[in-house]
Amino acid sequence: MLEQFQCHNIESSQMIHSPINSYHEHALGNSRQKVEAYVQSYKDGDILFHEPLPDVISVEYEHYKEACQSLGGLSQ
Repeated sequence: MLEQFQCHNIESSQMIHSPINSYHEHALGNSRQKVEAYVQSYKDGDILFHEPLPDVISVEYEHYKEACQSLGGLSQ
């Protein structure tokens, strides 16, 4: 599941740093960190949600993908 959380074709050194780009860059890292924490909690036996974990991860992936696309990247 975590393999999908890769944003390709973004060259941050060429990117204009604006508040909106900073927001999207933060969203990329934040979504991936959340999913990593959710998976670890699941492995530890903690129940964080009333929904199945894959559904929760799918929602976070959509946020991740939107942020990636907003920065000009394309998920492969």
